[in-house]
Amino acid sequence: MTEIFNEAKKHDKPLSKPVVVPKNTADIQKRKIEKLMANPEKPVYIPEPKKQWKPKDAPEFVRDVMGSSAGAGSGEFHVYRHIRRREYNRQKFMSYEEKKKNLDEEYMKKQEDNKKLAEEATAKKRAKRLRKKQNMKQNKNKKKKSDENDHDKHHILLYIEDAITQLLEYKDENSKVIHSKFLADYFRSIHKGTHTLFREFEYIRATAHNRACFIKCVWSCFRHIASHGAELLSVKEYHSLLCLLSHDFPMDMVQRTARVVLMDDALDCLMSFPDFLYAFQIQFYYEEFVNSCKEAYDHLSTGLNTVFVPSSENWQSSKTSIHDDGGRGNEGVNCQAFYDTLAKSCSKLHATSPCPSLQHVHSELSKTPRITFYGLLMALSKNDDVNTEIGVLPGRDCLLDGSDAEIIMT
Repeated sequence: MTEIFNEAKKHDKPLSKPVVVPKNTADIQKRKIEKLMANPEKPVYIPEPKKQWKPKDAPEFVRDVMGSSAGAGSGEFHVYRHIRRREYNRQKFMSYEEKKKNLDEEYMKKQEDNKKLAEEATAKKRAKRLRKKQNMKQNKNKKKKSDENDHDKHHILLYIEDAITQLLEYKDENSKVIHSKFLADYFRSIHKGTHTLFREFEYIRATAHNRACFIKCVWSCFRHIASHGAELLSVKEYHSLLCLLSHDFPMDMVQRTARVVLMDDALDCLMSFPDFLYAFQIQFYYEEFVNSCKEAYDHLSTGLNTVFVPSSENWQSSKTSIHDDGGRGNEGVNCQAFYDTLAKSCSKLHATSPCPSLQHVHSELSKTPRITFYGLLMALSKNDDVNTEIGVLPGRDCLLDGSDAEIIMT
């Protein structure tokens, strides 16, 4: 019998895909990715993790309890043996779980300790790097300043020369003096601020530190004058008090301070101690600046545009006051022109003498269109920012607070 084949149906079958044999691991991975991306909508089968084996829980109630009585069948032994084996497995699993839990906790604790130690070591190294970097920056800044400028700034040579001079004078009186102890006491007194007591005026005004310490000594020694019923004193009385601390303190400095307090009206009037002290602070601490202000005011009031370099002999050379020249001095000068002149002259003083901040000076000059010389000094003596910048006297409200020993030690 002849077999009949359906050729049309035979050709309708899809042709088989060519077999691709992977040559390496990359080809296997490529085939898997192509199969996965052939139908992106098909959900990916993710097999569930294999469950951990766990024995059955112990029965809560055992109905058929085997005993040791006679007549027990031989099959009961095998039942007992299986029960005993399951119980041993359950106890073994419990021991394994407990041991695993303890090991996991010990591992986590050790990991946290190692992490903490690593963070502490990292922080320590970071702090060391920052300190090293900061020290390098500070050393770089220090190298920019020469030793000569540092000596001029702190007046180290002046103090050393004065210490040697004092040591030689004291050695003549007491030959058993210990040099190291004498020098240590000398520089300790400089640090405390008591080295200006009973010294000559030239030494007191030699440095800004000496001036600040002398002002503090005046405040500490005579601040209770008001509490003893002698708040108002004259110029001569204040000069006598200052001579108790410095035997050659000039009368001219006290008179200039009185002109600031009394606005150059009458030098025979009495002054309160707080007003005198704050005006004396400006007059004595900023002596070169006050001289510069006086020269600038002189030339502005007389119509001259030239500004001379201020010197320490300005007050000695010009005895007359500006306000004595008719009514012109009382009217004052233009504040803006006065400030511009001070800004030029003060730029030369900052390197050698203490000067108040030009910002504080400008704040006082901006309050009025015209101002007098003594009006500016009085305004600076009442300015809290200037007082804070000097850093010697407290505010007027706290002038009598604290003990004398606390003032000297601060």
